[in-house]
Amino acid sequence: MADDAFLFLLHERHPRLGAALAAVGDLECSETPAVHGRFQAHGVSASSEKVRILPFDAAEFIPEGAEQLPIPLSPDETVRVEQACAPRSVPTWRPTEAVSAEVWGAAVTNAGCTPRRCRHRRAPARRRCVA
Repeated sequence: MADDAFLFLLHERHPRLGAALAAVGDLECSETPAVHGRFQAHGVSASSEKVRILPFDAAEFIPEGAEQLPIPLSPDETVRVEQACAPRSVPTWRPTEAVSAEVWGAAVTNAGCTPRRCRHRRAPARRRCVA
């Protein structure tokens, strides 16, 4: 286990970044004295929407001045954190042998596009987006 994610407290004026710790579920690290001490020092609980988590590789999105705590995650916990932090417009399923790479690529590329509205603004109405 290595530092795989960051816990941080989000101030009211910042947009919701990452995932709420409560949305990820129970993590082994949330029972450690360091994490409990951080929560107590700031007067928050683990179920608060202010307590956010981001994967290690997304640390640059943590707002300046936000106190952050690097935490270790197991492989299963890492997957749960990444899924909770993933944009909702991108499918979270992975291709199987029954689903070709072409179909998977189209699903990711066209996420959020409909026949009437292309979020890329490249495809005219009633035409499939191929951005």
